[in-house]
Amino acid sequence: MRCIVLIEEIIDKCYDNIVESYSNTAILLNAVDVAIKRYSNESNIIALSTTANIPSDFLVNPSKERIYSVEDLVDAYKFDVIKKLAEDFLISTISKTDIMFEDIYRELLIKDGVPTEEITRKLISPWRTLTDYFRTLELEEPFVDSFHDSFEIYLIWRQFRHALLHSGGVLKEKNYSSIRISE
Repeated sequence: MRCIVLIEEIIDKCYDNIVESYSNTAILLNAVDVAIKRYSNESNIIALSTTANIPSDFLVNPSKERIYSVEDLVDAYKFDVIKKLAEDFLISTISKTDIMFEDIYRELLIKDGVPTEEITRKLISPWRTLTDYFRTLELEEPFVDSFHDSFEIYLIWRQFRHALLHSGGVLKEKNYSSIRISE
């Protein structure tokens, strides 16, 4: 019973973190919409500098300043900023879910009586053993199908996160081969 309570707490904590992240992302998307409307109708602004308000003592490389025209600024908000917010939300959500599954895996290993040293070893790089463990986890109805389906979908999203972080958002053959949908 202790394990089930801990797992529920782990899931609740992850869910709360994701909802908080979603709320913050929604607020940022609203700010983007406000900025698009403001700059689209602004006739007094000629350009905006990305470093203009940073004190010179803190500028690492002033030559890296980016100056946006009003049109460029509106386009950046419409496309680049929204894309960045979406990517960051996906990466953050999958990272939070990674932590949740690692914590659940730890609790299930403890429940199974696995020695502490072996748990530590399994959690150093857990994804092969964790994935195999969850794919073969025997659950009671009605949770079996929904858990296994959700876990498989999560593994697919994990490949998207990997592609965003390591290959500019392009799925490579390695990503495709990692996506195995259970029959």
